[in-house]
Amino acid sequence: MIEILKQHPKAAEVMKDYYIDLMIESAQDLPAHFKEFLQEKGLEMSNIAEMMETAPRNLFDVFDKYDIIISITYDRAVNKFCYFVNEYENEKHFDTRKQADKDAVETALALLEAKLNVLEKTNEDS
Repeated sequence: MIEILKQHPKAAEVMKDYYIDLMIESAQDLPAHFKEFLQEKGLEMSNIAEMMETAPRNLFDVFDKYDIIISITYDRAVNKFCYFVNEYENEKHFDTRKQADKDAVETALALLEAKLNVLEKTNEDS
């Protein structure tokens, strides 16, 4: 996952912001200076990659905000999981939902990077 994040730096920043916001939100009872420290210090990409590996499904809401919709389905004909990301149907099948989640997140990261690049270019041209 770390390689995918390196290939998609803008999308990686979105993931980083998501996890930092999540940590700050869950630390509401902690002193304000600790929250500020979290925002300033941030997270290492290796930590983000590890969290993404552990629970890729947690990121579905992040992608929803960018209109990148992940749907995991179960193909009873082959007794395996597969997924769609927007109109893209993946050809591969996976033994577990988590494997399908992870692969779908990797696909969604590439789409998010492309969207962010277009937004950046549009803003530069304005």
